[in-house]
Formats: sequence, structure tokens, C-alpha cells
Amino acid sequence: MSSIQLDYERRRPCEPLCSGRQEWYRALKHFEKTPRTEAAFYIRFQTLSPVDKKVLLAFYELEDDWKLFRKICRYYAVKREAVPAETRGVA
Repeated sequence: MSSIQLDYERRRPCEPLCSGRQEWYRALKHFEKTPRTEAAFYIRFQTLSPVDKKVLLAFYELEDDWKLFRKICRYYAVKREAVPAETRGVA
């Protein structure tokens, strides 16, 4: 037998092989039934639990919430909504 230890040999018996991917998938399922609009996803993003947000930030190796939001939108193929010309630059 080789002296190299494989990943599955180092795991604890009850730990799944892809626990990071399972956590990522579970966190993304939060958006599964959300209407595919940027506004709906943003409202849903605001309700994401801090633990799920932390899992997604770590999985994607991001530090910025806005970049995470854009990544989630890309995953679900949510297109950016155009900002009407009359509202641009209005504070």
C-alpha cells in the first residue's frame, strides 16, 4: 500500500466526500423558486442567512456581497435589468 493518504482516507467516517459542494448547493437552493428577475433575487438575497452567505463567499472565494449577488444571478441566468434613462443619476 502506498504511503500517500487519499482524501477519502483522511476524512472522518461520517463526513461526506463533497461537504463543501453540498453546503454550496444547499445555500443556492434558497433562490430556487425565486422569479428570475434581478429585483426578486435582490430581495431574496437580503433574506439569505449569514451562515449561507459565508458558505457562498468562501466557495466562490469572494469578499464582497455585491460580487456574490452578481455570481448568484449568473448561476441562475438572471439578466441585469436596464435602468430607465429618466432615473439615471437621480439620488
